[in-house]
Amino acid sequence: ANSGYASSSMTDQNPISAGPPPGFHRLEMPRGFISVNGPLYMRQDPGDARAGIAPSVALGMLVEAKHGNPRGVCHGGMMMTFADILLAIVVRHAEPQLGMMPTVSMSTDFLAGAPVGSFLTGTGRLLKRTRKLAFAEGRVMAGDTLALRVSGILKIPSRPLVPADRLPAGAGHPPPPSPP
Repeated sequence: ANSGYASSSMTDQNPISAGPPPGFHRLEMPRGFISVNGPLYMRQDPGDARAGIAPSVALGMLVEAKHGNPRGVCHGGMMMTFADILLAIVVRHAEPQLGMMPTVSMSTDFLAGAPVGSFLTGTGRLLKRTRKLAFAEGRVMAGDTLALRVSGILKIPSRPLVPADRLPAGAGHPPPPSPP
């Protein structure tokens, strides 16, 4: 049975020199918090309706020294930032017409450290959507280790804060304004 989560095939715990796993492409974040704290990567899988495999999306990040805490693992604040973006991307993947959605509530469980040099892979699913809210959950793997579990509620604005067609594909963040 399909759990709704994509699986991580990443087993290399030190992929920085090799780059992201196959299928991931860099998300271009031209400004804002993530533009200086990334880079982030995304992989989309179209699924296979005949085999009962739903389309999925995964978010990725190479844990670099700048993401680490003094113990040499990804800082919890960075893990939460990654999880927050993951939830927005998961919801937008399921509901592509939605624009930017602010997070109303998010709960995280730290299950294991993500050492500097590991590759994070986040997957998730939209649990429910109402007229005003989207409920989602996700998991973040550090290589083959479950590092974080997240659930969250995102606000669906009554009018788009940024139209979906102006957002980078799956990114959930607005592009920079056009020059005058």
